[in-house]
Amino acid sequence: MFRNIAALSHRLIKGTPIKPTVQLYQRVALIRWCLKQYPELDDEDFWPKVDKTIAMFRKDQRQEQIDICFNTIYENNNAAYRDPATTNHKTVDDAIPEWQKTLRKHANKV
Repeated sequence: MFRNIAALSHRLIKGTPIKPTVQLYQRVALIRWCLKQYPELDDEDFWPKVDKTIAMFRKDQRQEQIDICFNTIYENNNAAYRDPATTNHKTVDDAIPEWQKTLRKHANKV
């Protein structure tokens, strides 16, 4: 049902003030990738593993290298589950609230 990252992301944020963005799609794709990489982890161990994985990707890398890594995961997800652009779900990258812009700006620092 939620194979496509756009459908999954829109379902996750339904009823919240969060606006759908490409960056959101990329983050959800990363979580899906972690779920596939570490299927044996339970809820208690999964999120720390996600944090460690992100830290590993960021270690000693320039921002453009990190962006390439995350974008590759996103593109692989799209190849496997259909490009979000082919769905009825749209992003609003230019019309997001200030609080979400601030969160997005600082998200790559944690």
